[in-house]
Amino acid sequence: MNRQSLFAAVMALFLVSVGAAAAQLPRQDEQRRENARITRDGTIRSMTHERGGYRVQLDRADDVFWVPESAVRDHESDFKVGMSIHFGGIFRGGLVSVDLVQWPEAHRFDDSRYRDTISGVVERVNLRRGTLVVRDLSSGRRINVDIGSIRDRRGFDPGDLHRGDRVRLTGMLTRSGFVAYRIEPMRGRRN
Repeated sequence: MNRQSLFAAVMALFLVSVGAAAAQLPRQDEQRRENARITRDGTIRSMTHERGGYRVQLDRADDVFWVPESAVRDHESDFKVGMSIHFGGIFRGGLVSVDLVQWPEAHRFDDSRYRDTISGVVERVNLRRGTLVVRDLSSGRRINVDIGSIRDRRGFDPGDLHRGDRVRLTGMLTRSGFVAYRIEPMRGRRN
């Protein structure tokens, strides 16, 4: 083997190993994001129907979203390429499994259809996922709360929430829990 052939073989091996190392980089990033709560707004750029749902990409996000058919059943005619949308979900296995789908009108805080109120005691706080578990004071039931969509904080930081805090949440009841648009601390002792 001459010198030129040896150099070409070494360079080819080097390029293959660099390419393999570069291919590992997104996986490391994905491992850091695994099970993280993701919320995104955007316009649907592409979508394909598959296995009981839709694989969707937005214009302002590199993430791939998997949306179950049940999440859009009431809005199937509105769920199409070019539509503005808001997604919330959990990053798993390289894509976002969507559990919250909202159309633009859901973001208008003053829209009376989205003014449900819950008063309760915080039982669990997960700021990484942007969620709370609140025990409703009127019914005693536990409610999963998405706080990733809070628009009206009025100087209140969700990072200040602790187990036992009493809060009043304003937002929208969904099949999977409650989406909070405003959170207010209530006076009184922690339980």
